[in-house]
Amino acid sequence: MLDLLFGIEGANLNSLSIIRGAVLAPLTLVACLIVSIFCLRKRKGYLYTLLSLLFVFYLSALIEITFFPLPYRSSEIIQARQPLCMLFKEINLIPFKGVWTIFSKGDSLGAAVQVRNWLGNILLFIPLGFSIPILSKRFGDAKKVILSICVISLFIEESQFLLTCFVFRAPYKVTDIDDLIANVLGGLVGFLFFIPVRRTYNCIRGKRAKEMESTL
Repeated sequence: MLDLLFGIEGANLNSLSIIRGAVLAPLTLVACLIVSIFCLRKRKGYLYTLLSLLFVFYLSALIEITFFPLPYRSSEIIQARQPLCMLFKEINLIPFKGVWTIFSKGDSLGAAVQVRNWLGNILLFIPLGFSIPILSKRFGDAKKVILSICVISLFIEESQFLLTCFVFRAPYKVTDIDDLIANVLGGLVGFLFFIPVRRTYNCIRGKRAKEMESTL
């Protein structure tokens, strides 16, 4: 998921921020409106509605981190274009290949980048593993959560691959199986955080039910 070539400096950075906001802000607002209407019609509680809206903002941040900044100047794209064979070489389908290569060479700078990349991907998907089972009872077990995170992560990686090789035809994002592994680990950690929350909620709910029965 790391950026490859399109490092944009100076005044262009402000332009990219404006473009990013112009794309994501309206989509986020529309999504929040749809979620609010859905929760209102289904008579969801205030807490569920709040968590749903926070989840929308999280998805917006996820899209921003994984797909932006987008190269928007045709001159920059044309200058950076490479043959498909060169772009395919940047794809890593071997698990932990980058980790073993860097640590075997004793490259401390590369190791720091790998650690940052792994931790970043893990932290990025912890909220997803925590939120999915809260918002949907269908995803109450670890297998379904991991499967959903795999699907989402694969969609992101495949989209980055298609944008890199067939839309921009220039280095844009790195497609790496290690990102998928780190994302699944992050989702699993998020689900592990969810388990004690669910137990505590069920315990409190059970006590309230018993108190209601005793008052009748």
